[in-house]
Amino acid sequence: MIKIEIDDRQVLDALRRLQKAAADLRPAFQDIGEYLVDATKRRFAAGTAPDGAPWAPNRPATLARKKGKTGR
Repeated sequence: MIKIEIDDRQVLDALRRLQKAAADLRPAFQDIGEYLVDATKRRFAAGTAPDGAPWAPNRPATLARKKGKTGR
């Protein structure tokens, strides 16, 4: 009879560390959220869509509406 023994302690230890690190995802979500806010602000300033395509120019009605809001 053939007997095979596997020492999986290192794998199990690594999986436990991974499980512990993944228990609180708030730091990762915080970093992701901050990145998305910053990226969105940069895209608005540049006038580009998430894929990098430029926005279409404003229509005359939109420009007129914006012109009326300059007093704010």
